[in-house]
Amino acid sequence: MLNDRDSVRKDWQKLMTPELLRTNLIRSSVYLTAYELLLQALIDGPLGFFADDFTAEGEPVTSAAYREHVLSLGRHRYEASARWFQDWGALTADDVERLMEIREHRNRVAHGIPKIIMSADEDVDPLLLLSVAELVAKIDRWWMLHIVAPTSGDFDHMDWGGYAPEDAVSGRMVVLGLIIAVALGDDERLAEFEAAYGEAVGGPG
Repeated sequence: MLNDRDSVRKDWQKLMTPELLRTNLIRSSVYLTAYELLLQALIDGPLGFFADDFTAEGEPVTSAAYREHVLSLGRHRYEASARWFQDWGALTADDVERLMEIREHRNRVAHGIPKIIMSADEDVDPLLLLSVAELVAKIDRWWMLHIVAPTSGDFDHMDWGGYAPEDAVSGRMVVLGLIIAVALGDDERLAEFEAAYGEAVGGPG
């Protein structure tokens, strides 16, 4: 049954303007991309750490030790990995709870993009997007300082006494910062990235 004229008008009033449509399209895609980077940080590290075999493509094979020490900690790999990092002091109970909120929101975004982009009443939660970056930074910094640095000979020459945890920056953190700045329209942050990139490649001209 077709809507009456007033109902149709009300529905159209909820539709996005072109600018809002563009914003929500960007935020949706950035949130889903950020979530995939979070999965890399959260899941790939422990999986590789306990691996005793790899596929021809170099992917770690799930080991018995991984099942025992990681997968046993949660209902699914995502939660189990979060609990593993919590047990090692890399994450807090509040962090794990936030990770569950991030996952739930990701599922809503992934399965509801048409609704999000066509209604002014729906949006990607920017605070959860920022939380993704914060948690990836915590995981990556802990991993670099407690797993990579002590076990890799590449860092034997370095004096870690003068470094604070916040000094450690991964490529994943840089990418996240850039795409989140795009999603949130942070022109000042984007200008900083452009300046840093220009300096890294030798400057203009």
